[in-house]
Amino acid sequence: MNKYKEAWNNVYNFKNVKMMVGKSMNDLQELVKRVTPKKPIQNSIFKFVYDCPNNKCDDIVYPYMNFCSCCGQALDWSDNNE
Repeated sequence: MNKYKEAWNNVYNFKNVKMMVGKSMNDLQELVKRVTPKKPIQNSIFKFVYDCPNNKCDDIVYPYMNFCSCCGQALDWSDNNE
């Protein structure tokens, strides 16, 4: 393989690795957000149920749940007074 072809392959492979790392970083960032506990949002119609705080999810969560069963978002049920 000549030097030009080898250099081209190195650049091409670096570009692919860079794209893969970028996607992996985005995936990792999404996972970190999901495992960081968020306060559930009280449902405006039914006061004894709550909505998942994840904007991409429209599932209902209950006080006995530690995670949303739909998206896996960690839930923080602690009082603000603590």
